[in-house]
Amino acid sequence: MHKIAVVGRGVVGQRVSRRLPTVLADVVVVDHDPRVGPELPSDVDVVVLAHGGPHADVAQWILERGVPVVSVGDELGDVRTLVDL
Repeated sequence: MHKIAVVGRGVVGQRVSRRLPTVLADVVVVDHDPRVGPELPSDVDVVVLAHGGPHADVAQWILERGVPVVSVGDELGDVRTLVDL
C-alpha cells in the first residue's frame, strides 16, 4: 500500500486526490496542510505539492526528511529553484 500526501485543497489538489486512487490500485491519499501541522505522517511515500504560492521551501523541507516530492507549481522562478534541489 502506498501512502501519498497531497498539500493543497484547491482545484488542483482536490483533483489529484480524487484521481490518484483511480490510476493506482494500491494507494491511500492523505490530505496534509503544513499550516495546520508541520509534521508529515511518518509513513508517507511521496508528497504532491498542489498548493498556491512557492513550492521550493516546502519541497526542500520534505526532501530533507527523505520523502520524494512532486510539484505542480508553474511559476518560473520557483520551478528553477525546485530543479536546483
